Amino acid sequence: MKAIREIQKIYCEELPMLEEKLFALSNQIHAEIETLMKAEEQNVQASLIHNFMQRLEPGLKQLIHKDVTFILPYIKKIVELFEQGDVASAYQHYQNLKKPVADLIKSQNEVMDQLSRLRQETRNFNLFFVRDARLKKLIIHLFNLYQCFEKYLFTEENLLLTALVHLTEGANAENPEIVKTL
Repeated sequence: MKAIREIQKIYCEELPMLEEKLFALSNQIHAEIETLMKAEEQNVQASLIHNFMQRLEPGLKQLIHKDVTFILPYIKKIVELFEQGDVASAYQHYQNLKKPVADLIKSQNEVMDQLSRLRQETRNFNLFFVRDARLKKLIIHLFNLYQCFEKYLFTEENLLLTALVHLTEGANAENPEIVKTL
């Protein structure tokens, strides 16, 4: 089934790669901020970024952890049930996943809102007025984090979850007796 292969590719290849990149960028940014904060000259913009990242980093890491340890394995289980032909169990698992996914999307939106505020504070990650090379490097990494998170959101929400909905709701439409048994 094409939908199953599409879902598997996303949760086996694309999302883990993006999550790893987000985690690495977050750690790299953290290290660069620490270096800037230890410098003799305290840069106002570096302090501002430091404060933003202190609020952003825990939510971002918690979101990735929830995705890796709960959401993606649960989606994998749904796909396995479909492959085994157990459409009723797959549909039940899908129903059970709706609330956690809604919570995940809410958390993702909160992280994106924080990243958008950071984007505003850095004047759209503009390097034109930044003289310090270390700060320029930090802003470039922030821009990469922003873009990577946007891609992560798009991949999960618009590709993976949409494919899962089509697969599950399509199977439900083909087998209306499933809903009666739940």
